[in-house]
Amino acid sequence: MIKRIWYFGLVIVACNSGDGNREPLASGNWHAELEITNEVQLPFSFHLTLGDDTLISLRHANEIIYLNNIRFTSDSFFIPVDPFDSEIKGTITPDGQMQGQWQDYSRGNDYILRFHAWPDTIEKRNSNEAVFDAGGRWHTIFDKGKETEYNAIAQFTQAGNQITGTYLTETGDYGVLIGEADKDGFTVGRFDGGHAYLFKHQAETDSSFTGTYWSGIHSVESIFAERDDRFTLRPPDSLTFLKEGYDRFSFAFPGLDGDTVRMTDKRFLNKVMIVQIMGTWCPNCLDESIFFAELYGRYRERGLEIVALCFERTPELERSIKNVNRLRARIPGLDYTFLIAGQSDKDAASRALPMMSRVMAYPTALYIDRNGNVRKIHTAFSGPGTGEAYDNLRKETISLLEKLLDE
Repeated sequence: MIKRIWYFGLVIVACNSGDGNREPLASGNWHAELEITNEVQLPFSFHLTLGDDTLISLRHANEIIYLNNIRFTSDSFFIPVDPFDSEIKGTITPDGQMQGQWQDYSRGNDYILRFHAWPDTIEKRNSNEAVFDAGGRWHTIFDKGKETEYNAIAQFTQAGNQITGTYLTETGDYGVLIGEADKDGFTVGRFDGGHAYLFKHQAETDSSFTGTYWSGIHSVESIFAERDDRFTLRPPDSLTFLKEGYDRFSFAFPGLDGDTVRMTDKRFLNKVMIVQIMGTWCPNCLDESIFFAELYGRYRERGLEIVALCFERTPELERSIKNVNRLRARIPGLDYTFLIAGQSDKDAASRALPMMSRVMAYPTALYIDRNGNVRKIHTAFSGPGTGEAYDNLRKETISLLEKLLDE
C-alpha cells in the first residue's frame, strides 16, 4: 500500500541547470499543488533525482508510465505527459522552486491549472490524533436532488489518518484516491498527469458525510454519503444492449493507416471478438487496455481478436491517430486493432453505433462469439483501485473468453 498523503508518484531525472544567481533544483522529495480555484488546491508529491538523462516515471500502485522528451533550460521546464495529451511547464524560480501550469490540450488550449512545486523537507507521518473514521463502504449520491444526480459506492481503507480508496459509479471509477482525515472530515485526491480529481468531505455524523468533488476546472459536484454495506449499483451487463431490430453489431472506421476496417473483413471471420469502445483520454480505458493487452497475448493464438473503437476529443483524424499511437507506445503488448471512430461526445458516439441502445460510458466492451452473436455488453470498467470488484471482473471475463473460445 502507498503510504504517502497523495497517490501520485512522479520521478524526474534531469540535468542540474542552476546558474550563479539561481538556486539549483534540489534532489529529493517535492511537494506540488494544482490550483482548482483561488481557494482550492489539489496537492500531490514527486521525487526529483538529478542525473545525465532526462526521464519521468509516473508511478501509481503497480503501474509505471515512463515519460521522455523532457526539456530543461537554465530557467524553464517542459514535461509532456504521455499517454495523455497534456503538459506541465513553467519556470524555475531563483530560489529553486517550480512555478507554471498544467495544460490539458485535449480539452482545448485554454484548459490551464496553475502549478507550483517546491522541495519537501518535512517527513509525513501517520497521526495518532482522533480523526473521522472514513473506513468502510458508503452509499454515495453525487449532485443529490438535481437532474444530474447519480449513485456511487465509496470504499475506503484507513490507517490512522491515512486513507486509500475510490468511488465506484455505473460509468466507472476514479482510480486509487489517497489522502488523510482530521476530526472534521477527510480529503482524498488523484493527479495522474491527465486528470485532476479532488474530493473534500465534511463529517455530519459518525455514519454520514457531505462534500464537494472537483474534476479539474470543468466540473463541480456535491457529495452526500451514508454508511451502507448492502447498497449495490445496477449490474454493468444490464445497462447497454442492442436495439430492437438489430441482431448483429458492425463497424466500419478508419484504422491508424487511414484505411477503412470492417467487422466483415476476412481476418475477423470465425473469431471470438472483443469490441472496445474507448478513448485515449479516459483513465478507465487505460486500465481496461492494459487488461486487454494481457488477454490478447494469452488468447490470440486460440482465435481472439480485439478491436478498439476510439472516440477522441479532437475532430482531427491525424491528431487522433497520434494520440492512439502514443497510448500504444506506452502499454506493452497493446498490439490489437485500433480504429478512429469519431469524437468523444456520447450522443455522437451513439449515432456512430446506431445498433446500440446508447453509449453510456467509456469504456464499454462487447463480447462476440465466432458466429457474430453479441453474448455480453459490459458497461464501464472497474480498475485496480476498486480491489475486489476488479478481481471479480478479471475472473468473469477470463471465464467467458474460455467458454467462447471452446465453443
